[in-house]
Amino acid sequence: MLDIGYLYYIIGLMIVTGMFMLILDVKRYKKDKMNKEHKFAKFLGWMYVVLASTLFLGNWVYQKWLW
Repeated sequence: MLDIGYLYYIIGLMIVTGMFMLILDVKRYKKDKMNKEHKFAKFLGWMYVVLASTLFLGNWVYQKWLW
């Protein structure tokens, strides 16, 4: 898994962005009673985390067994 690429930077940024959205934005929107924004921020934050995890696992499987 030692290669030169930007995938791990993208995965890290997606996880950090998703966590910040879940921690900061969701809490703020809920406090301000902005229900649509609260739901969308929660959805988008979780999608970033799930997509980053899927990319990480997919890359690991590719590197381990297919490459």
